[in-house]
Amino acid sequence: MKNYAYYNGVLQGRNHAQKKLANNTYAERYSDSINIRLYDTNIIKFFPDGRIVLDSGKYRTVTTKDRINQFSPVNIRQEKSKWYIMYNNRESVFYDGITVKNGRIIKPLKEDRKTDRYIKLINVYCKKLRSLEKLPIPGPGDCFYCYMRDTKTNKPLGDCTNNSDHLLSHLKEKYIMGSLIINALEFSGYNAAFVFQSDYRDIIVRYVKKYFKSKLGIAQ
Repeated sequence: MKNYAYYNGVLQGRNHAQKKLANNTYAERYSDSINIRLYDTNIIKFFPDGRIVLDSGKYRTVTTKDRINQFSPVNIRQEKSKWYIMYNNRESVFYDGITVKNGRIIKPLKEDRKTDRYIKLINVYCKKLRSLEKLPIPGPGDCFYCYMRDTKTNKPLGDCTNNSDHLLSHLKEKYIMGSLIINALEFSGYNAAFVFQSDYRDIIVRYVKKYFKSKLGIAQ
């Protein structure tokens, strides 16, 4: 059983404070809990009273899901861009901060209306993007968080500050701008300038959709 006692046994001797469990994944001892950290996110927190708190850090990736499944007593499955957790034959929609304890899911959710709303907004936005006669050229008139870049990393200011509120406002306003398209293509690893200038619209729409989902904490 993966619980506080189990990981207390794992963290012994020279590994009393920390032990590597998998690639970029560590068990770490804190004053009041033992946490499983993936990159910079404590995805699982085990407490002595039996509570287990789960958190994706908005990174609803295959790796995050697999690590939670591997190193906690819950099982996460994905269906239509949503995560569901199964624990002791009980199921709930996953949300960051969801807590299980002694065979129970604390405050389970049957529906994820926020994700439904976000996906609808993304689909409407991308439909409009696909229908544009020409792509908007990036420029200083674009959103500040989309256009401005961090001088050290050259990443968009919104990504560097982990600010997703501006993206949600763009969805609601259907505000399509060149800077956002470039950011989405770069985020997906494409030669953004080439794809943008060639106007490979299918690729652009696909990765703008993935960019919004990733930044708003929606599973791909």
